[in-house]
Amino acid sequence: MNSLSVIMVVISILFLYMILRDINKNEITLEYAKLWIFVGFIMLFISISAEFSTWIAKSLGFELLSNFLLVGAVLFLIVHSFLQAKELSRNKKQITSLIQEVSLVKKEIKDMNSEKET
Repeated sequence: MNSLSVIMVVISILFLYMILRDINKNEITLEYAKLWIFVGFIMLFISISAEFSTWIAKSLGFELLSNFLLVGAVLFLIVHSFLQAKELSRNKKQITSLIQEVSLVKKEIKDMNSEKET
């Protein structure tokens, strides 16, 4: 294992530690952290087994492991961005619905209070 692999292993372990620390501090939910834990273990696996990763890259037609990792990272980020946009849209619809419900309840309370006064 060369020095670059050792550095990559250390970075992967620090990344996993940060995720677990944020889960413990309730700064990220486990639902969202699962994906990042998976990414951390993939980083660790690639760091430890560079030869196997190179073999996979070559068998998929990539000349270099770095090209394979770059394409994989870009595809991951595109999919992740799409899923985040989908979740954001769903949350926006829920917020709109909640605002409407709260407004209706406020109006009912106001109407009930005005009926009591008369």
